[in-house]
Amino acid sequence: MYRFVFVAHLAAVAALQRDFSRLHFSLAGVPIFANEATILLLGSLLVAITVWRRRLVLRLGALEWLLLAYLAVGAAFTARGLAVGFGLAALRDAALVYYAAFAFFALAFRELGGTTARVARALVGGSVVGALVWTGRFLARPSLIDGHAVPSFAGILAWLGLVGVLLPWRYTRGWRGVGRWFGVAACSFVVFLSAYRTMLGVLLASLLAVLAGRHWAGEVVQHLRPSRLVAWLGTVALVTAALAALPLSRPVVIDGDVPAGHALAVVSRRWLGGMAAPGARPGSAATLDVRRAPWGSVNSSVAFRTQAWRNALLRIRHSPWVGVGFGPPAALFPDFHCELASSPLSNCGNAHNTYLTIAMRTGLPVLALVAAVNLVALGRGLAALGRRGAGGKSTSSLVVILGLYASLASYGVTSLLLESPHLAVPFWVIVGTLAASNLGGKQDHTA
Repeated sequence: MYRFVFVAHLAAVAALQRDFSRLHFSLAGVPIFANEATILLLGSLLVAITVWRRRLVLRLGALEWLLLAYLAVGAAFTARGLAVGFGLAALRDAALVYYAAFAFFALAFRELGGTTARVARALVGGSVVGALVWTGRFLARPSLIDGHAVPSFAGILAWLGLVGVLLPWRYTRGWRGVGRWFGVAACSFVVFLSAYRTMLGVLLASLLAVLAGRHWAGEVVQHLRPSRLVAWLGTVALVTAALAALPLSRPVVIDGDVPAGHALAVVSRRWLGGMAAPGARPGSAATLDVRRAPWGSVNSSVAFRTQAWRNALLRIRHSPWVGVGFGPPAALFPDFHCELASSPLSNCGNAHNTYLTIAMRTGLPVLALVAAVNLVALGRGLAALGRRGAGGKSTSSLVVILGLYASLASYGVTSLLLESPHLAVPFWVIVGTLAASNLGGKQDHTA
């Protein structure tokens, strides 16, 4: 039961993404969202299993104690934020911490007989389904959202699916082969539609992680072909260049429905050079004449991030040890009315760098704690990789997990990783999976 709930939740988050995170039901008038409800459910199941077995499911090692310390610190910051009256805003910032519970759940999943391959299949399969959904949405109603055809979070999850599908498994013939290529095409299309050039760093980090994993495991990694991914990316780059050269007869509405050909051309030109409509704001009906827009113009998202990072660093310098706490509005970039956030749950004005956000909210010591958790998990994963490689066992699933970890960890440098439930859940599950990969006596199978 525990393994089923864990895998089903992970696949649902990867497939439905932000829509799944918004699902909720009310308990005595209090909304309980899907991820929070799953934390309660999995926690209750672990308690029941512990009582039944009369022993702890998890073995408490260095990483487990570090995670417990992180959760305890988060609880203290949340209590303080609630005590001084920040209410829902304090709970919003607490999500930076309490989703780390999914790392514990991943550790317990392995202790209870789950495998790395099942985690990889849930993440990759769900991401492919999500890519198909976003592709269908765009084909049914082509549009541009502030210059993007789909939100950026859909692009990063589609990239996870693309890494998982292209790298580890043999291509098969017949309908299975057709279905696999269809999934590859859908994932590539959604990454392209996101027009999110931060993905260039993400894909580079993924490829380096896969190559490092292959080296660490020796030459026994079966069916892993990074050259496939490189070849596919080259093909996508050529297609993007061709689409960018499409002639356009009239200006394009930034936030609104557009002809599909115009949308593809705008997204392509954004990838190649960057086009920001001067004065355009999210939700506006601004138009961009892509016939005259300079391809090398500075993109507004770059200016947004650099200014937000500078302001975040100033706040960290002002309070380096305990941060600003949970609850105070970020408002690191006052444009777009971020200083007048529409609701207490808004992340408007956030630094768009998860690691700076942690340091700003909780102080540098807590950032060091998060770094320690990740380093210990990564060390365990690499140790297991080398051990399995030396033993002649397949390491494909573990190398894929390593690539997915690099994707999300690098994404957090320029975006909202731990602040976004649909990204924080997969990230912490991957951290827990890496940490659990050195469990002795467990049989892990390739995907």
